[in-house]
Amino acid sequence: MFRHKSGRLRRPDEEPAQDTPKEEEPRLKLVKERPKRRRGVKLVIWLCVLVLVAGTAVWGIANRDLFSGVRIEEWFDQTFGNYGTGEGFPVTAAGSEVSGLAIIGGDVALLSDSSLQLFNDTAKEIYSRQHKFQTPVLRKTDTRALLYDRGSTGYRVENRKRTVGTGKTDYNLLAADISQNGDLVLVMEGTGGYVSELTVLGSDLKTVRFKWSSASNMVVDVAAAPDGKSAAAATVFAKDGGLGSSLTLLDFASDTPTYLNFNDTLFFAVRYCGGRIVGIGDDRIVSVKPDGSDIQEFSYGNAYLAAWDLEEGGRLAVALSPYEDRRECSVTFLDAALSQTASVAAGEVRALSCSGELTAVLAPSAVTAYSIDGAAVASAQVSASGSQVALKEKTAYVLEGRTVASYPLS
Repeated sequence: MFRHKSGRLRRPDEEPAQDTPKEEEPRLKLVKERPKRRRGVKLVIWLCVLVLVAGTAVWGIANRDLFSGVRIEEWFDQTFGNYGTGEGFPVTAAGSEVSGLAIIGGDVALLSDSSLQLFNDTAKEIYSRQHKFQTPVLRKTDTRALLYDRGSTGYRVENRKRTVGTGKTDYNLLAADISQNGDLVLVMEGTGGYVSELTVLGSDLKTVRFKWSSASNMVVDVAAAPDGKSAAAATVFAKDGGLGSSLTLLDFASDTPTYLNFNDTLFFAVRYCGGRIVGIGDDRIVSVKPDGSDIQEFSYGNAYLAAWDLEEGGRLAVALSPYEDRRECSVTFLDAALSQTASVAAGEVRALSCSGELTAVLAPSAVTAYSIDGAAVASAQVSASGSQVALKEKTAYVLEGRTVASYPLS
């Protein structure tokens, strides 16, 4: 006999009491089999995400100057700003004499003896800002224009919405430039035994970031590095009763410049191109790395330099003529290290403009677009008075007297 949990005795053959209902036999269910993800695929995806996030963070830190309030405002205005629709090109300059034609962030800039004007691609005037400079010179970034008075003291910085700032140097300006982060490099006539004095102002146009003076090298042109951490100057100096020339490389983190002297060349322009420094001289072009190494040269031989242009990404175009009047030119296409990619016969060349993969060659009555390998992509008939050209993608803007006309090249 067994004792039931309630306390009464039960027989061995007596079924025990059921406290809970008997479980039903489980029913079979049709379940769709889910594809199994391999752990390796998940790992690759997460690694890609981490690399992307880390790369974005590094880029953001390296370019933190671009994220200031003003810089964001300029980028937004350049990208999304709507200033209406114009009646199309041609447009006429406000002044009586035009000295500069350029592309600033996709807009057409026109510098005259009285004003700086900016037009969008429909020829709508974004602004027209007057100046009183005797010898105005225009240098630019993607969003800003630096206008300075060579031989005098005035300068001003403009963006699409307003005049960012104006100023005057203590002594006459020899050269100036603006970096992509908005810093200014100003070169003045020297005093106290110096012939040139260079000052770097931060993007607030007040903070002095760097200074350099030279008692022997007269600066004729200066270029600010895109990252605002260095600059390069083209200078001339007296030597043995004649003149020599130098590319002077200035690292703002160092007090010791690098001088690259050339006794038989006079440099008149310097630019940054493809991560290198390029000096344009009267008989050759020199390309060098920012640390002064890997010097490369492109000689004109017995030819005369008729025109040149470059784009910051790393391409140059040079027009050379056997005659001083620029007849029978050949246009040579180079990379930033001065390796030749192509050369074409172009007749008389008045101006060149590099943009992306194309170069616009302006002749007396035509403008032609060439690719890097020297192939003629498209051509358009222009006025015989055309003197300057600015290429934007596949549109050439040509200065004809005081008028700017546009020509599609596609």
